[in-house]
Amino acid sequence: MKNRILKLVFVLGSIFLFTGIFNHFQEVQAADAGFTINAKLPDNQYDDSVTYFDLLMKPGQNQKLVLTVENLTGMSKTIKVSPNSAYTANGASEAYDKYNQNKNGHQIYSFKNIVSQPQTVKLKAHETKDISFEVRMPTTKYQGILEGAFYATDVSDKKSNQSNNNGFSIKNRYSMAVGLILREHENQHVQPDFKLRQIRPSASNYTLNSAILTEIENNKNATIGNLSITTTITPAGSSKVLLEKSENNRSVAPNSSFLYGIGLGNKWLNPGKYHLKMIATNGVQRWVINKDFTIDFMTAMKLNQHNNSLRWLWILLAVIIIVLLVLILIIWKKRRKKSELTS
Repeated sequence: MKNRILKLVFVLGSIFLFTGIFNHFQEVQAADAGFTINAKLPDNQYDDSVTYFDLLMKPGQNQKLVLTVENLTGMSKTIKVSPNSAYTANGASEAYDKYNQNKNGHQIYSFKNIVSQPQTVKLKAHETKDISFEVRMPTTKYQGILEGAFYATDVSDKKSNQSNNNGFSIKNRYSMAVGLILREHENQHVQPDFKLRQIRPSASNYTLNSAILTEIENNKNATIGNLSITTTITPAGSSKVLLEKSENNRSVAPNSSFLYGIGLGNKWLNPGKYHLKMIATNGVQRWVINKDFTIDFMTAMKLNQHNNSLRWLWILLAVIIIVLLVLILIIWKKRRKKSELTS
């Protein structure tokens, strides 16, 4: 009974909170983009089994890298190619689509500073061209790898900016990427890390739903591939699982941080203390994170206002308000009529 009353208080309070509408952004990548881009692998290729650049370099070394861009269509195309550093997108997946990106405190070098500027190549129908980039390795030695990609986008696509039926912005430009890994040591390998920077409840975030957000960091010059993440949330001091989430095939870029959310769905969370346990493994290493956190009254109210299972309560509340307004109007009319008769 106490919990029901508490829920009702939260819902009543939620009426006065601002509800935002969030536009999101979708990028389309496809194998049939109408063009291809391929690397011409040099003699210092570290791994000959891959088709992207994986180069063994020396401090201060300069090298020209060549890529072949081919237009597969009967129309002219304009392709922009940018040397982008890898980063980790929210939800734990590596991405390469940003040339200008915020440098976090652990990123030692950006491809923006060690690879020559982005290029735009114009191709006639079925034309093939080679383009080259200059790599200027840092003079200071480093352990591990630098990771990124040559990110190619068809900027001649006139249908690149549209809106879907919900009014969301869609970026519909086809893109492809050719990986670029730079390393200075043939036999020395750095082990990645998986650390929790912070945890916070959030009603507005990349999941487009209420969630418990964690900020995870890999501050090493190494990637984490084939990553499995299992997360549970319980009341502090209890083993009762309130929320859980398991995902496989996640990946984390070197020297990067990202948000990872555990959605509430239709689960109601009261104010109080909670405990998060996260287990992550790539088959070689295993990381275990345990962290307590607190949800205060106002935060709980914001989180729970998006709970779809309480839609009936909102309807009931609306009906009660309408009935009260009608009663007030009836009483007011009766008093007014009585006042007119007595006057």
